[in-house]
Amino acid sequence: MDEVVDNVSIVYNLIQSIFKTLARRTLNSYALKVLRVTMQSLQEQYPFLSMIIIHDTLYSEGGLRIHISKDLNSIDKSGLGDALDALIRVIHLQLLDTSDEDVGLFFITELREQLSESVVDKLKDYGVNLEQIQIEQHLLHQRQGKRLRRVKEAEETEKEEEVKVSYTWNDVSTWRYDNNVCMLYDSQGRLLDTLYLDLIIEDYVHRVIEYKSVTPNKAYFTFMITEKEEELLKHLLERDMDIELAVDVLNVSKQKLLLMIQKLLQMEMLQYVSDNEVKITDKGVQYITERITHTV
Repeated sequence: MDEVVDNVSIVYNLIQSIFKTLARRTLNSYALKVLRVTMQSLQEQYPFLSMIIIHDTLYSEGGLRIHISKDLNSIDKSGLGDALDALIRVIHLQLLDTSDEDVGLFFITELREQLSESVVDKLKDYGVNLEQIQIEQHLLHQRQGKRLRRVKEAEETEKEEEVKVSYTWNDVSTWRYDNNVCMLYDSQGRLLDTLYLDLIIEDYVHRVIEYKSVTPNKAYFTFMITEKEEELLKHLLERDMDIELAVDVLNVSKQKLLLMIQKLLQMEMLQYVSDNEVKITDKGVQYITERITHTV
């Protein structure tokens, strides 16, 4: 890799290393998509990331084709460091949630193996401490415990009906990625889950940005629950809502709403009443009550 002497070279080195770390465990096309979607999602918070263009094609040795404007060198270290820190956290969080446990927990370790010591030291100058990120994510993982992902609805067609499936990563035998959608299958070829990459990463970006903007003692729950998810809990505390009403009130897509519900079920903020009905739990009520009291 190029010698690290400025913003352009530090960003180039880091992105190449993230890609190679992801590609060791997934398809090159999936690793490329994760990086591009995450970068695009972060541009709202960090507009200067638009100066970085990741091309679809790879070099023969497997590296990314990246074009970075020299104007990136004019961005101050603090601002650029915040963006790079968020990039690493979002991708790390996604791996913790959607991959084999070891893949997520050891992402930072493997990333450091791809980076030279000079790059790691340079990142610290930018305020990006890989060791600290790893410690925080390990603690977060321990507090969450091993999650179960749920699918409450499948595509509504004449030949399909609503299904609810609980599974762990050990149940996943094969997976297929196509046009932003990753489909997971068990050993019998049955569909376990359909993951929409752009929506998942958008959710992680919001959580990371919110986490970085609050005081440490409030960081954990703010990191876990987004504003939209908190709004959903508040509405469910006040009244009954069907999916169509919730989509309209929250101004989100149906897919996004189902992702929110899945996560709140995993966190035990919601619970199933029947196959197609959920309600807020005592834990959810306590959380919302404390948030309202804190803001008054």
